[in-house]
Amino acid sequence: MNPIATMSSLQFNNVTLVTWITILLMLYLEEQWKMELSKWELLFVVIGALTSYLDLLTYPLVTLGVPLSLWLALNRDSSMGFKIKGILLISAFWSVGYTGMWAGKWVLGSIITGENVFENAVEVMQVRTSSIVDEDQGVTYWEVIECQMSIAGRYMFLAVAAAGAFLTFYSVKMKKLDFQSFFPYVIVGLYPFIWYLILKNHSYIHAFFTYRELAITIFACCVYIAVQFKRKGDHQL
Repeated sequence: MNPIATMSSLQFNNVTLVTWITILLMLYLEEQWKMELSKWELLFVVIGALTSYLDLLTYPLVTLGVPLSLWLALNRDSSMGFKIKGILLISAFWSVGYTGMWAGKWVLGSIITGENVFENAVEVMQVRTSSIVDEDQGVTYWEVIECQMSIAGRYMFLAVAAAGAFLTFYSVKMKKLDFQSFFPYVIVGLYPFIWYLILKNHSYIHAFFTYRELAITIFACCVYIAVQFKRKGDHQL
């Protein structure tokens, strides 16, 4: 999420701006909405649609994954079931907004131009979700991941190392560690890898900006560590 690149590029700053505005809204609405999951769902429908409208398929999943990690932190005292339910529903509603806006574009495009935009869109989707990156070259999923890591590897290493060091220190110092609370963050942290699995062609060819999806994984690790420090009764840490 290079600040210099994102603030200097109209192509890259759309996702960043939507993400930060979403975070500000979430912090502002936290007390009013708290456990009202339906309101968060509606917010993420709008966020998904706005992302689809503004973004040029750079790293759109960040507008879901980063705020979703924050949502888990805001609901840190909720049950595991509520958190898992929230992850699934919020992700589903964001997807509805995101894909719905794309479909709306295709409908309007077909009406205005008189051409079958859906047919062109399906062809592009087939290419982007395929494993073919050249006429005679295909890539495996692991090659896609390796390509992302070749750019973002050092950041991922620092995040994983920091999380590992914290977990080790915390378990030794406190003689206990609530690994169950880590599970929801693991789910969100895996989102970029699911994205790369679905969009292998796009992720491999455009790795120079799709690697930013991994900001979700790094942010999820950092938020989990911050939440553990804020747990009640841990002031002596």
